[in-house]
Amino acid sequence: TSSKLTITKATDAEAGQYTCIVGMESLSITCNPAEAQVVAKPAVTLDPVPSAIVSGSFSWQPAASNSPTSFAISGLPSGLTYNKTTGLISGIPNVSGTFNVKVTARNAAGNSSTQPFTLTIAALPDNALGTFGGYLERSATLNASMGGTITAAVAKTGSFSGRMKLGATTYSYRGRLVSPLSGNPTAVVTILRRGLSTLTLHLTFDVTSNTLTGTVGADATTAAINAARNTWNARLNPAAQYA
Repeated sequence: TSSKLTITKATDAEAGQYTCIVGMESLSITCNPAEAQVVAKPAVTLDPVPSAIVSGSFSWQPAASNSPTSFAISGLPSGLTYNKTTGLISGIPNVSGTFNVKVTARNAAGNSSTQPFTLTIAALPDNALGTFGGYLERSATLNASMGGTITAAVAKTGSFSGRMKLGATTYSYRGRLVSPLSGNPTAVVTILRRGLSTLTLHLTFDVTSNTLTGTVGADATTAAINAARNTWNARLNPAAQYA
């Protein structure tokens, strides 16, 4: 015997209050009225999917009726994941392209029908990619008034690495762009120094002027950064006329 009564294949019309009577020979027990709810399978509804770009933060919530308890989502590009309980899709895309994504929701009644949607990830602007090189402003505190140099190499994923010579000392650094849907990607990088204050780089990659600008600072002192993108490319933009 079981204290739980399960009714399968109920319809919406059968929802309502019920009284349970348990009897044996001349004895019977009547329970208090109980509300019987019919649980229907979820139905996924897809609101307009927001735009996305490589190295830009993305978050979107597929909706589903009838109180889903879990989700299954397939076809997401690298960098995006989903919460199996809520269905929330989030992350930072690593690749551009058009992706066919499928969403299924589930509750006690079973699975919803699978709903497909198209997710389009824009590529980073070409002028934010490649190699950059430039100089640092002279600062008596940061570089003993010797200035310095900086380089950066940015990949299609938005990850970058570089070297910065601050006076007589060279530091390596790496990070990832924060890319808006339109406008200039930016980045903040910290460089730890043994026995010295942490350096903080604030960088802006200007996609119109092919430049990298910003500041390097420690404590309350900063020095300006000015660099330019190398626009020559052996395959796409060869400098044959200068050979």
